[in-house]
Amino acid sequence: MKSKLVCYLLCLLVTVFAVEEFIPSSEWQVVKDGQHIPPGLEIRLDLENMQREARIPLEGEKQLSNIKNHEIVVVQPDSDITRAIDALTHGDYSSIDYLVDESSDIEHGVIIAKNANKLLPLLEIKQLSHDIYKIIAASLRNNVDAQHEFGNIVHIQKFMDGLLDLQDVRKENTKIKLSVLGALVGNGTFQLNNELKTKLLVLYVQANEEALRHKIINILNDGEGDVKRRFCEVAEEALPTATLNKNTWSVLRELARLKQEERKLFKAGSKFLDWLDVNINLLRSEADTVPLRELIRYRHEVFGNRFGSRRDDLDEL
Repeated sequence: MKSKLVCYLLCLLVTVFAVEEFIPSSEWQVVKDGQHIPPGLEIRLDLENMQREARIPLEGEKQLSNIKNHEIVVVQPDSDITRAIDALTHGDYSSIDYLVDESSDIEHGVIIAKNANKLLPLLEIKQLSHDIYKIIAASLRNNVDAQHEFGNIVHIQKFMDGLLDLQDVRKENTKIKLSVLGALVGNGTFQLNNELKTKLLVLYVQANEEALRHKIINILNDGEGDVKRRFCEVAEEALPTATLNKNTWSVLRELARLKQEERKLFKAGSKFLDWLDVNINLLRSEADTVPLRELIRYRHEVFGNRFGSRRDDLDEL
């Protein structure tokens, strides 16, 4: 009986140890929740389910950073920062304030960026998400090395696209998400594609706070000058790459409103006017003529030559 009890306890200890300490091999293995990953392993993060896998680095094998649905990072030796991050992943949230305070340090920012695969899953925890975004934003801001390390782990375009929620600009984390986005594009390390520019323009129109509009415009156009003028410049350039829908209509209407308030604010280029012409032709087949009339008015009276408006367009309706 005593020997059976000893065997049971030994088996239990082995089981507990297996959960707490990740046992690596040369093959990719899923890292279970709560397991500690020894330093020096290759780690890859499945961006679809945020599941981590690890293995022992293979000599002579070129590391791949573009494997479908996975991104790879080599875990660095332990430091106070990595230990604090590990504590977070194990449910000890007391280290969050330390990471917030240290994230703006250049060297610590690089370490944080290298461990982004551990931090990103924590965004799903509501009580941590705001601080995690704050840590990521501070670690990347004006820190090119950290930005490159972050880019080695995360699919940047997918990550940036996920930061923008067009459903509700008033959501709690909107401002801090914009701070992360601004940190990523601030040094020119990463660029906004046209889809992201359009999303930001939509958010600008939705925003009621002037400070939020300033933050959005500074991401889109970090030049100097009036915020309205910079909005018009970006919108006039970005809209021709977008489909005219509910969201882009809101941007177009704001652009038209500003143009009517101040005619000299900007001059519409041929690419923008051609885009309006294309959408006018597309709307001719619609039963509802109100949007078509509105678009024709914008094309000729607002953005074109208002004294040379083609009345035949309206007469055909």
